[in-house]
Amino acid sequence: MMKINKLVYVGLVGALAATIVGATLTGASATETNGGNQPVYLVNPDTGSVKTAGSTLNFATSVVASPNPAGTSNSVTGTNELFIGPSDATGVFTFVAPLGSENTKSSWSAYNQTGFVSGTKNTWLPSMSLNAQIGGNITGVKNAGGDYSLGIAFTKDAGVTIIAGYTSFTQIRVTASTGDWTFVTPTPYVAPAPPSGSFNQGMSVTTAQAVDGALNLVSPSSATTTFGTAVLNSVTKLSTSTATLGNFSVQDDRIVSHPGWTLTSTVADFVSGSNTISKAQLGMVPKVVTGNGAGAVVGTTQVAGSATYPSTFASAVNYATVGTTVLGADLTFVAPASAAVGTYTSTLTITLASR
Repeated sequence: MMKINKLVYVGLVGALAATIVGATLTGASATETNGGNQPVYLVNPDTGSVKTAGSTLNFATSVVASPNPAGTSNSVTGTNELFIGPSDATGVFTFVAPLGSENTKSSWSAYNQTGFVSGTKNTWLPSMSLNAQIGGNITGVKNAGGDYSLGIAFTKDAGVTIIAGYTSFTQIRVTASTGDWTFVTPTPYVAPAPPSGSFNQGMSVTTAQAVDGALNLVSPSSATTTFGTAVLNSVTKLSTSTATLGNFSVQDDRIVSHPGWTLTSTVADFVSGSNTISKAQLGMVPKVVTGNGAGAVVGTTQVAGSATYPSTFASAVNYATVGTTVLGADLTFVAPASAAVGTYTSTLTITLASR
């Protein structure tokens, strides 16, 4: 036998409804359909088990309440055994009230003040015995019989105000004169399946045919690149001059095919009158200045003194993004020590070809 060791009375809100012997009442759910906050299961304090649905209790039967359909584990820390109260609660009551009057204390037929679990605003296993409802007129309920709500309510303002949303109750039927009574056992709440559905929608769309644009090479703004003043290395006796090739651009508007492109640089030997300096003396470092034409990469750096031309200046692979790529180059010219002094000229040719 399990005797409930109630260290502290506690209470909260619950609710339920169902069929009581010979009468049809409302079923319970989460926020209970009878309007309560939590389900109220009536529990045998000796065994901790829930009272059998449809059983008849007498006026003095000892019974406590739990929101747990399994009853109680005889522990205030048991899972789902507390009726939960709000932070502003100052009291908690059990009550018997006419149906629909659960939230109006002045309309209660009978009641009893219970207590909080120490350090909380919750209540645990409050006594629901009819003869324990010593406030009001429980004798009148016994004599008249009828349908009532039996529940738990949290209050404030010295027990005057019932806190909205914190009342839990079940429904009972009392037999006149004897005070025997039957009760509703909540049906465990099962969440309804979320609304669902589907439909098929045919769709039709007509596309416009894109057309490839052009591939263009736009030359630098100046047709001539002039090198800076030559600097003579005191050790090697080599004359070195530098320059920057003016920016030029590749415009690729072939949005459909976007096959990519290749730039090739060709350099003629440098000539001053009857004197010649090999094109191998021109160093070139290609660079991408800006570009929204994706995939463009520069070619191999040519080193002055060992440069090889023609050479790949830059290229772009077949890529979904096209657009304009701006390019340039840093140039270095190193004259051999044996070269005659003079102003030398040459021609750099940049050729664009589609891949």
